[in-house]
Amino acid sequence: MSGHMPRPAGEDDIGWVTGLLALTYRNSPVLRWALPSDDIRDALAGYLVRPIVEYALVRGHVDVVDGLAAAVWTPSGQPLPPAHPQEWETMWGEGTLANLPLLHDILTTRRPPGRDYLALLAVAGTARGGGIGTALLAHHHAYLDQHAVTGYVEATGDTTGFYRHAGYAADGDPIRLPCGGPVLHPMARTPSAVSPSAATGAKCVR
Repeated sequence: MSGHMPRPAGEDDIGWVTGLLALTYRNSPVLRWALPSDDIRDALAGYLVRPIVEYALVRGHVDVVDGLAAAVWTPSGQPLPPAHPQEWETMWGEGTLANLPLLHDILTTRRPPGRDYLALLAVAGTARGGGIGTALLAHHHAYLDQHAVTGYVEATGDTTGFYRHAGYAADGDPIRLPCGGPVLHPMARTPSAVSPSAATGAKCVR
């Protein structure tokens, strides 16, 4: 992790952040359930991710480690996937994209208000295992602690241990996506108490 410091993303980062997230999530259990076709996922992954990144830049937070990792936080929820052109259903079959709004509806009804939601987190394959993802979480957790805001994430089975190690705990019943879809585990992180001197940057004088 040495030399790789998290920073807030800007508009100039949208392109590479979208590419990294699309590459990471195209084979995620949730997106494989929503879009079973490999060809469709390849075509649409960036199209689905980019609006979330753009939304978070305005309404939430996007933290990055240059070229290597990104964490996308949104308040309480995220926008619907953008409307798909009619010709896409003609090309891939009617109803092929129907699971996208269904997924949105299922998840937004379960997300508690007033929390920061970790919508997307990705680390480039060459940088995994070096603590960059943990550092990105810690960077935003410091903000959540200062503002007394709870962090929230929906973890898949293979990521629950990672988030538990980062201070998250189970938060309600698992979310079982229909038609044989994956099980998601809502997890929350209670903000740690921050001393007044830490919150303001003041130092004690003895």
